[in-house]
Amino acid sequence: MEAVRAFDTTIQRARALIKAHAKLRGKGPGKRPRFHSDLLRAALVTAVSAMDAYFHDKISRNVSRTVKRTAPDFPVELVSLLAEDQKANEVVKTFLQISMRARPLAHVSTRVARCLSERSYQDPGKIEQGLKVIGVRDFWTLVSNELNTAPDELKRQIVRYVKRRHSIVHAGDLGVAKKTGHQVRKISRIFADGCVDAIEQFIHAADAVISSQI
Repeated sequence: MEAVRAFDTTIQRARALIKAHAKLRGKGPGKRPRFHSDLLRAALVTAVSAMDAYFHDKISRNVSRTVKRTAPDFPVELVSLLAEDQKANEVVKTFLQISMRARPLAHVSTRVARCLSERSYQDPGKIEQGLKVIGVRDFWTLVSNELNTAPDELKRQIVRYVKRRHSIVHAGDLGVAKKTGHQVRKISRIFADGCVDAIEQFIHAADAVISSQI
């Protein structure tokens, strides 16, 4: 499945969680389920994960095309990634072995995917660096132009949701201040909806920019 289609499918799952929250919470007076807001947290985490997965997929699937398109002036970020800090003779030996295999570029793509497997694409700097591997330049400027905003503002928006994702995943979304320590932070449906909408718009604009350069 194409990276952006897989992203869209995951975003639909995030929206379904928000809808489930609305149905569970209901309307009017009455006691609310104690942990209903965790559906909103799950939606936010799912949306950020969809973004991360999109960039992993988009980069790994376009390595072969980048090699063909940029040869012999390959992106320095791609060369550095494949070298993995090995000695020159080890790198040469590895790629001589790859060159003797059927469909060698498929093996190069596999190698890149392995190198990137433990990286996350949530931080703006890491997203930009990862896209340079497939030759994408001026990413934040071009995407912000697509969205009619400033690059720094777009980055701040993404970081805001990523930080909340970290709070949920790594700290149970508990407060850390003296007054709120060990209390679950509040989250609204408006905030969760805003997160899903913003990430969806960002990825669709990103996909247009990336596709125009590869």
